[in-house]
Amino acid sequence: MKNKKNKKNKKDIERAEKGLQNILSAAGRDDNDKVIPLSGMKSKIEAKTNIDSVATSDQKMRSGFNFRAFIRKPAYSITLAALTIIIIISAVIPLKYKKTIGYEVAFSGVNKDLYDDDNVFCDLLQYLGLNDADIDFQGCQASCSLVVIDLKTEEEAMMVVSAFTQIDTDKITPQVITIQTNEMKTLLDQANEKFLN
Repeated sequence: MKNKKNKKNKKDIERAEKGLQNILSAAGRDDNDKVIPLSGMKSKIEAKTNIDSVATSDQKMRSGFNFRAFIRKPAYSITLAALTIIIIISAVIPLKYKKTIGYEVAFSGVNKDLYDDDNVFCDLLQYLGLNDADIDFQGCQASCSLVVIDLKTEEEAMMVVSAFTQIDTDKITPQVITIQTNEMKTLLDQANEKFLN
């Protein structure tokens, strides 16, 4: 019986030795020809990444703007709703605002001699090219007052102030008055009026 056991052990040992020799011979073989070098791996990965990114950008260009995906994001949908409401309000709902329709210049402290000769002021307005403007003589007490009316722009009002104060520099005190009216228009109409006129 011992003999049988020894033979069996010997066979097991021979088999183990043979397996070990096979493993060692396989380990000793040069099989680096199947291994891809690191630089080659890197270039393959970069090429694959470039192809994927080009394909992805092409798909995005072909698909265009995805409105459903845009609306599904809460921040975008809230922004879109707010912009829609603002556009509707600006186009439909009229709002009150003040519109400047002209200017007047009031003068106090006018010399009585100049006041009595109303042609001086009328001639001065015509000399300035303000044919539509008119003068409203207010009356006199210690000094006289008058108002130049129907001036269209602030520049015309400032031109009248500078011309009239040169006539009597010591006593005349001017006051530019803006004539405004209340109007009701939509924001869209107000913008059109402001930028197109």
